[in-house]
Amino acid sequence: MDCQYARTGQALKPCGSDLVAYVRNDNTTRKQAKLYFDFEDSYNSHTDLVVAVRNDEIDLIGANAANAVTKKTLALDADGHIANTTSKTYHWFTTLRYMGG
Repeated sequence: MDCQYARTGQALKPCGSDLVAYVRNDNTTRKQAKLYFDFEDSYNSHTDLVVAVRNDEIDLIGANAANAVTKKTLALDADGHIANTTSKTYHWFTTLRYMGG
């Protein structure tokens, strides 16, 4: 999997140790969730850590939600981006990566 950095405005392919953020609100659409990336007020969200990457899916570990540690497996599309964006519970809207420094 290519773990190069994305340019501003480009989608980032998830890689190991990335954080993947989602809005926790069943009434929010994916389009609305993507607007939260630059939102400057509070909203119900969470991030999970990418722990494994395969050609067609990734595994995530999340904690401190519902008093549990959970594992999720998400499908990737042909370009390596998260394909599971229509789940009733999770609206994935950004991938965060440490860029060094």
